[in-house]
Amino acid sequence: MLIFLIGMPASGKTHFGKLLADWLGYEFFDTDQMLADSHATPIGELFETLGEAEFRKEEAEMLNFCLGEQNMVVATGGGLAAYGNNMERMNQAGTTVWLKSDPGLNSFILFKQAATRPLFKDLTIDGARARYKELLKIRLPFYMQAKVAIDTKYEADELIEDLAASIMVGVKAL
Repeated sequence: MLIFLIGMPASGKTHFGKLLADWLGYEFFDTDQMLADSHATPIGELFETLGEAEFRKEEAEMLNFCLGEQNMVVATGGGLAAYGNNMERMNQAGTTVWLKSDPGLNSFILFKQAATRPLFKDLTIDGARARYKELLKIRLPFYMQAKVAIDTKYEADELIEDLAASIMVGVKAL
């Protein structure tokens, strides 16, 4: 089974992806990390250097690598699902899971991590909240196409067990 974790930046895709992969005994792949590794450049710096359009193209190439794999959990970049036909491709290849997270908490985290998050760089806390809402509005129609949606407000162990069970039975939302 191929499982794609999608959601906004700071929603926990990498964190929960690693836990889920360990729990299922699957391989873990992070599209942002692999992209950064392929350029030997931190992801935030790479985004700024390449520009968003080229970054999204290269991010889609990382997705191409995953599409034929099995027994893998893939943490995607926050915008990957909203670029081109990536969401459709992920849905066809495996199970997509939208990690729904708290907008207030996430925008605060992104504000605090602004040095490594180019879309949130040089913003006030109010600016980070506004940017987050703007991005969510654009990406939400894509996230809503996920086969499974789960709220990240749960404790990690409970979330992973519920997520694994939901994937196995194909539940739309928890």
